[in-house]
Amino acid sequence: MHFLSKLSLLLSFVIWPQLLAVEINEPEGTKYYFNGSLETENIEYRYGCRLEKGVENDYDGLLIIIDKTTDTVIDTVLYETGYLETILFIGAFNDGTYGVIIERIYVERPSLTYCVYDTLVMKINQEGQVIAQILIDHQLKEFHNHGSYLILNEISNDKPDLVLNSSLEITTLPEFETEYFCDFNYPFIGTATVNEVDVDKISLCKPGIYNVVITDGDYEFSFTVVLAPTVEGAVNGESYSEPIRIIVSCPAVELDGMPFVSGDVVAEPGDHKLIITGENGYQKIIDFRITPTVFGVEDQVIYSEPITISVNGIATLNGKLIPNGETQITENGDYELIMWIGAEKYVTKHFRLAIEAEDNIDEPNGNTFPFLETILGIVVMVGLFLVLKKK
Repeated sequence: MHFLSKLSLLLSFVIWPQLLAVEINEPEGTKYYFNGSLETENIEYRYGCRLEKGVENDYDGLLIIIDKTTDTVIDTVLYETGYLETILFIGAFNDGTYGVIIERIYVERPSLTYCVYDTLVMKINQEGQVIAQILIDHQLKEFHNHGSYLILNEISNDKPDLVLNSSLEITTLPEFETEYFCDFNYPFIGTATVNEVDVDKISLCKPGIYNVVITDGDYEFSFTVVLAPTVEGAVNGESYSEPIRIIVSCPAVELDGMPFVSGDVVAEPGDHKLIITGENGYQKIIDFRITPTVFGVEDQVIYSEPITISVNGIATLNGKLIPNGETQITENGDYELIMWIGAEKYVTKHFRLAIEAEDNIDEPNGNTFPFLETILGIVVMVGLFLVLKKK
């Protein structure tokens, strides 16, 4: 293929209207050809090739780094590896680096035919410096980028022929985790929908179920992300013997059917249900229990003096409800104390109160004669009577 025809093919990839926004001065004796542009928040990377005028068969990979905030060129980076190079595509990785795809061409003599030698994939930093690279020994024609992956195809295809991760390792497209507990951001090139709504970027922060579809030409990649809230202070299925403070990362929360404010304390004994709602029908349910407490009495114990019991929760004493707090028991008898959670008997304690009465004999002079002294006095009197009778 003739050199100028080859350049025309390269220029047919993408023509970006934004390329005209910044004036780029070409050094004398050179000509710039652009294949496309990748934009981040503050930086634009414009890529293609640079042709040396008057020099046969000499063009190099070209990257121009532009500050979008000032519309000025930060740097111009050339990539020359001993062949005829042109940058066909640039994609972004999640770690702040970029993947650059360079097609390398050589001239077949004596026919002066231009042939694709191989494809060079480089990882560069924000300044365009090469961090790593990998050679692919054939031509690739279609390129896509999402997440930390480059997708390279030999022909236009909706399925990837080759996938590279941010370390330029050959891999497969990711399988997403069941749940994410923080904000989910996923860069892409092309168009995207989230739950069938067009979006400019994939940045998810609210709990929910999200069906994502990325489209770039004939290529399509779809996945589902479940974004879960973070909950501190309560764990599903756990029981707590004291009040707990619950902190939730989103506002759409109910406790036992009533609105709940993150940071509030749950102190009422019983079974509780915390429900967190999110996008697209998402729900997270946490069932937990605050156990009732009782102090001042033990099971199967006989008490010989009045006792004071303290309860927190629904309690019955011999079948009658007693209030939370302290209750004094002073009457003798057998008792059954039950602490309830709903209709469930959570704690049952049986005990007896047996207070003994004190029997005292009060004499007129205020003295009390012991029983033995009384008997002894009677014996002495009888003995004296018998002695006098014999005389």
